[in-house]
Amino acid sequence: MKNFSKILFCKILIIFFTNNIPAQQITFNKVYDFAPSSVMYSRAFSVLQTVDTGYVLAGSITNKVGTQWNTDVLIIKTNKYGDTLWTKTYGGGLRDYAQDIQKTSDGGYIVAGRRDYYVDMVNFFMYGDIWILKLDQNGDTLWTKTYGGPYNDYANSIKQTSDGGYILCGTKDSYKINVLGDIWVLKLDQNGDTTWTKTYHFTNYVSEANQVFETNLGYYYMVGSSAAGSSSISDILIIKLQNNGDSIWCKKLTGYIGKDIIQLEDSNIVVAGRGNTGGLLYKLNKDGNIIWVKNCPPDQGFYYQINSLTLDADENIILA
Repeated sequence: MKNFSKILFCKILIIFFTNNIPAQQITFNKVYDFAPSSVMYSRAFSVLQTVDTGYVLAGSITNKVGTQWNTDVLIIKTNKYGDTLWTKTYGGGLRDYAQDIQKTSDGGYIVAGRRDYYVDMVNFFMYGDIWILKLDQNGDTLWTKTYGGPYNDYANSIKQTSDGGYILCGTKDSYKINVLGDIWVLKLDQNGDTTWTKTYHFTNYVSEANQVFETNLGYYYMVGSSAAGSSSISDILIIKLQNNGDSIWCKKLTGYIGKDIIQLEDSNIVVAGRGNTGGLLYKLNKDGNIIWVKNCPPDQGFYYQINSLTLDADENIILA
């Protein structure tokens, strides 16, 4: 069997849900092919537009050397047409991958991911920590940090904060093997040193956080999901935090999983995710009360999940 690794990158000019939108226009379509026979596969988890109107993609690349499988963080920088300007890999663990990448005020990037350091071959289970990388504009490493306990910890989202530091969220599973644990939020200074950490535990519930951001008033909003025990049925979970990480309020909404959250100019928030029958959008006020709910129902047997939100210049909600 021929080994190959490709990343597909499409720039969609507009993805906007309205009744009279014209057909979406694809302005370019790129495949990033890693030719060496040892490369088995590559994946992109996060993409953003850069100040030079190009793009940066973050993910992972896996190769096989002898009998050993290795996965490294993969960062690809492109111009506005998707042509590669540079590609960098970062690794050293058994498996390293990037889950999120964001621009920083110095023109560089902050990357959140995970570093696996041990494989339990009996239980087919990997142990790992959160891994944060600070890169300059050329992708060169300024510093890296790991955060975690004895089992498994995951980072899903990271943002730079108004004080020059960072806020990140994910899951802390440092208690039981093969069971996702509690929501974990970490506040870091500009050097990646921990300012504070908070764990949000819901008794007999399995919880995770997928997105976090800071408001212009210094609060934090976080969205994720929470399920009772081993149940496959979960709720969308939203937490509003003070700037020290203490919870102001916590809301569970009917749904399956919360994937993204944004704030509008009127201080209301919009939450995206998936319900039991398709994509879901909730609009809430600053106290967590529901203003409206929108559904993207199944279409011809296909179920929708809304993974990402942004606003255009007119504050229309654009989603993917």
